[in-house]
Amino acid sequence: MLQEIVSCQITKASFGRYGGIGVRYGFDGSTAYTTSFGNAVEIIPKEGRPFVFSSKNPEKICKIINAKTKS
Repeated sequence: MLQEIVSCQITKASFGRYGGIGVRYGFDGSTAYTTSFGNAVEIIPKEGRPFVFSSKNPEKICKIINAKTKS
């Protein structure tokens, strides 16, 4: 839910951080769904683990989410 999100930021999904592609737990405590290494979106919730997912357009996704969570 949008009201549960603190922020959205652009990140990189990497083998070193997640150890593979698919549903993973990051070494940094995040949960991820990666379909490729590279561009990704990181959702920072008020509570719980950050969630990362692969995206071809992370800038646009974060812009929309951050605008919706600030209103």
